[in-house]
Amino acid sequence: MKLFQSLTHLLNSVIRFGCRHPRQLFLVDGAGAFLSALMLGVVLIRLESYFGIPPRMLLILAAFPVLFVVYDLCCVMFHPRSPGLFLRIIGFANLCYVFICFFLIIDHSGSILRPGWIYLVSEMLIVAAIGFGELCVSWQLATGPRGGERHP
Repeated sequence: MKLFQSLTHLLNSVIRFGCRHPRQLFLVDGAGAFLSALMLGVVLIRLESYFGIPPRMLLILAAFPVLFVVYDLCCVMFHPRSPGLFLRIIGFANLCYVFICFFLIIDHSGSILRPGWIYLVSEMLIVAAIGFGELCVSWQLATGPRGGERHP
């Protein structure tokens, strides 16, 4: 129950923040993606014996947040006129990442140790909450005033 409340709070925080500052949501997403890429591609590989996650799986998973960082930085630098559309794209991309992570976990479930399960499931839940939040913000922007786009 506590986990559900925490995820609901995270989702609501993402939506409130994103509706007020849609362009800054790309910075938040990019920072989280950078942290994920660092953890998956550097830290967890060195701790394979403790987490039990195969290095190949970690590198596959790390590739996605690296791409997300590039995408988010481009969105921050080029100030898209319709941030809602670009939030929708990264929201769907985050949810696709969660599904890929889920299927890789199933495929490698025999080798993943308890700390690995905890890390991967936690990351999936956080990324799913952020992805759903980005989608909610993009839909709210689309139905808001002046075609939904809010300019700073």
